Amino acid sequence: MLYTNLHHLITAADHQKLINEHENVMICCGRMGPNVYSCLRNHGRH
Repeated sequence: MLYTNLHHLITAADHQKLINEHENVMICCGRMGPNVYSCLRNHGRH
C-alpha cells in the first residue's frame, strides 16, 4: 500500500470545489504508483 497525503475526489462537484477554492491545484486521474506520486510531488515543488 502506498500511503500518501493525497485527497481523493469522487464527484464532479468535488473537482469543481477544489479548483474554485485553490489557486494552484493539480489533479491526476488514474492509478497512482510510487513513480507517479514521486513525479507529482517533485513537480509541485517548482
